[in-house]
Amino acid sequence: MLNKTIQTDHGNVPKLTEVYNPVWKQKIRRVLITKKTYNIVTGVELLPVGNGVTLHLLKESWHDQANKAQSQIHLGCYNELLPLINDIDDPVEM
Repeated sequence: MLNKTIQTDHGNVPKLTEVYNPVWKQKIRRVLITKKTYNIVTGVELLPVGNGVTLHLLKESWHDQANKAQSQIHLGCYNELLPLINDIDDPVEM
């Protein structure tokens, strides 16, 4: 039997299928908000540009958050849909 949900720190989220798209979108949005990654996924928070120690730390933090978003989105998809996102590293594109 396929596991139809993923367990997150903030509750269960249905895995993304064509049938569950509206429900999945609402649930994963809330997970991404609580993980403080939603603004990265929506493109509101962009990768900082420039140089310097402080900027380097901001870039590192942004990449950490982007990786968390990527993980949540990937874990929330059924295996049939994974080929559509497996080679994508940009959470906005996912």
